[in-house]
Amino acid sequence: MTKSAGIDIEELKKTAKRNPAKSYREAGLTGELRPDGGGRFKGICPFHEDGNPSFTIFPDGKFRCFGCGAAGSIIDFYLRKNRGVQDPGPEDLDHDALLDLAKRLGVRPRQLEAAEPDWTLKDYADHVLLPQNTLERWGVCDRNGGGVLIGYFDEGGQLLRNRVRRNRKDRKWAMLGPNEPDDPGGESSYLYGLDHLADTDGKLLIVEGESDCQIAWHCGLRAVGAPGQKNFKAAWVDDLPEGMQTVYVLREENGKLPETVAEKIAEADLPSAPVVRALELPTDDLLDLWRDTECNKRKLCEAVDEALATSKPVFASEELPELTQTEALLRLAEANTVELFQESSDRTPFAQVIDGDGMAVYRLRSSAFRSWLLRHYRRARNETPSASATERAIRQLEAEAGAGELRDLEVRAAWHNDALLIDRGDAAWSAFRVTPGNWEVLTRTPAVFRRHNHMQPYPEPIAGGNLHDIFDFVPVPDDRDRLLLLTWLVAGFNPNIPRPVLLLTGPQGSGKSTVARLLRRLLDPSALELIRRPRDEGDLLQALAHNHCVPFDNLTSLPVWVSDILCSTVTRVGTFKRKLYSDDEDVVYRLQRLVILNGIVNMAQRPDLLDRSLHVQLERIDQPVSTIRPQLQAEGSFRMADFALWGRAAAEALGYDQQDFIDAYTGSVEARHEEAIESSPFATAVRELMATMYEWEGTSSELLAACEKIAETQRLDTDAKEWPGSARWASERLREAEVNLRETGIAVEFERKGEDRKRIIRLTRTEGFEVEHGDPFA
Repeated sequence: MTKSAGIDIEELKKTAKRNPAKSYREAGLTGELRPDGGGRFKGICPFHEDGNPSFTIFPDGKFRCFGCGAAGSIIDFYLRKNRGVQDPGPEDLDHDALLDLAKRLGVRPRQLEAAEPDWTLKDYADHVLLPQNTLERWGVCDRNGGGVLIGYFDEGGQLLRNRVRRNRKDRKWAMLGPNEPDDPGGESSYLYGLDHLADTDGKLLIVEGESDCQIAWHCGLRAVGAPGQKNFKAAWVDDLPEGMQTVYVLREENGKLPETVAEKIAEADLPSAPVVRALELPTDDLLDLWRDTECNKRKLCEAVDEALATSKPVFASEELPELTQTEALLRLAEANTVELFQESSDRTPFAQVIDGDGMAVYRLRSSAFRSWLLRHYRRARNETPSASATERAIRQLEAEAGAGELRDLEVRAAWHNDALLIDRGDAAWSAFRVTPGNWEVLTRTPAVFRRHNHMQPYPEPIAGGNLHDIFDFVPVPDDRDRLLLLTWLVAGFNPNIPRPVLLLTGPQGSGKSTVARLLRRLLDPSALELIRRPRDEGDLLQALAHNHCVPFDNLTSLPVWVSDILCSTVTRVGTFKRKLYSDDEDVVYRLQRLVILNGIVNMAQRPDLLDRSLHVQLERIDQPVSTIRPQLQAEGSFRMADFALWGRAAAEALGYDQQDFIDAYTGSVEARHEEAIESSPFATAVRELMATMYEWEGTSSELLAACEKIAETQRLDTDAKEWPGSARWASERLREAEVNLRETGIAVEFERKGEDRKRIIRLTRTEGFEVEHGDPFA
């Protein structure tokens, strides 16, 4: 904690936070304070003629006037109100002022700690974690009489003056006077590091203090230092390199150095003034970042590069009120926009913007971007811009985005700087950053993702899980199929490799839709968990473009054009369509998506799609309801298990027995199975075949031949569309009717036999089989 004159400054701020209204009254605020919701208070500002209450005290104990711009802590307020200090700084915290404020707030002074001994060059080198010989080369040395001298040089290397730092706690840098033997004299102050501007090139950083400059130089960055958050002078603008279009100013915690630099550059009235952008690091300053990265130059530079990419323009405070609505909208957009660019497929203009704690990517013509822009305008001017001004501003931003780079935006997963990023789908636009052996949450994600309205966030991850636990919910009996499914699931997060189409097949009641829904939740959470097959090419392309994982549900067959597009989707072969409301513009699709197809039979019949598919067979779930929901005790096995539970409870409430409902529902299900067999001439033939024997075994060709003989005697319509025209379709039709046959007493099994692994079908009569005209084997 910071201590001065025996007063714990942090304790003063905490007191204001505990009781904001009372503390500000004690510090000198007069007039009525009204609660404004959320722990805030509003009143008349004492620093200007305030006709409309614009003075706000926040729950953290800080204040801000939305009229004159005054802001800060309880200490800043006291110095403004009682000492007349317009821009309070650390240099204004004298003993009497702090003692008076502490007395007003009821904070008792504490005994001062013993003074820390003066540093040597070695102490200072240990503090900044830099080599002593490097610091000596930059003009840092021991001072006669204690402390460390830090030399300020001009562009030619001529010593201008020295400053001295005595120790760690003494953060006030005492300027040496002209009579000091170590000082060349002079009373002016200067930017630190002018002699380094010619040593390095690239982007220019303006930081506060010497240690941040020294760390920047050590890592090959171009930097100069300002002595204090509010001491940047307009005359120093002339020292900046000519032709510099942008300067990046480091903002420390609650610091205003970027705003100060912007004000002074505006005062300098240059013909081509550089734009000031505020640089915000994950730590307070470069020294803290140097320590956090364990003195790793590469890691520090990567963190600085990320901060540079997300820096926000800062403008002089008097500029905005003088602008038109369109100009103000553009200025606010520029101040909070990271980057304008075009999406490469159809040249749609996008913006990556600072939104809350994260960085969002919005299409400029989207309602989300318009809302974001209007929110910023409302906060800045307390009014809503006209529709025409907003439209003009967006059109100008579109024109600027047209000059930006082309970029591929991915859905859910993307590679960036040798790391895999997975979009979490949350409001903060955070992402999982996955590297070999590690993963972390990235709070500010680069512009690599685009989102659609149906997307849902991933749940909070928990480490230490076992992916094999998925088979507690997914009925895959075959070990080979389990291995393939897990491999496909893991590969689903790598957007740069082709992943086969996943074919989920199985009889009725095998949970095909549930399994597809579960895989979708793991790979790409969405409000729309399953998708029906689109009707035309445009709908199919949109479904593929707007989803990372696309589960098509309950398919029986695939048209040729669907198979062709799915094949292209697996291998990222490009396709295009005409842009809407355009005669000569294309929308180009280069998609590589995860596709799931589920159905009773394998619907991927074309060779090119089969070569790009992974077939996983599911088994029927025959689990009694009572074992799923033990609180309702009754026997029965139903596909619609939840309805069976509710039906039993409802029957009891309506005055029936639970078993009455079970018997009625069972009879209804059995009747449906009978109807399904009667509607299929081939299933009817199979049943008539089994009426003459207990067991039949053979190939699908032999089964088709046997059923054709039955059809002749029973006068079944073999010209019907449902009658199989080949052995392969006989097998498929049998799979479609498998559950119906089993529920009426015929078990169907598929297996391979012999050295040639010939596919064999076995039909067996089971308990419950009924023969209409009597069983000849009874």
